[in-house]
Amino acid sequence: MCVAQVCAYKFGIPLHMVAVKPSYNVISPNSSTTGGSLTSEAVCYALIKACDILLERIKPIREKMKNPKWKDLINQCFSSNVMLSASGLIV
Repeated sequence: MCVAQVCAYKFGIPLHMVAVKPSYNVISPNSSTTGGSLTSEAVCYALIKACDILLERIKPIREKMKNPKWKDLINQCFSSNVMLSASGLIV
């Protein structure tokens, strides 16, 4: 739940608009085992980094629109071929 909350906060959207999908080796290859609360913190940090990348890509479209709703903004980004997928790496 904390990952969804972080995502909603970073994008400034309601929590109900965030969907968390289960992880499996096709989506996240090379993932390591988890243990303790460190995993949650690491995932949230990676999510923040990925959200920052997406917000930077979305910024030019958002600036062209006047106070867009999230769905309208994302639809326009999709129509403008903005890559709406990103990943954060913890180094």
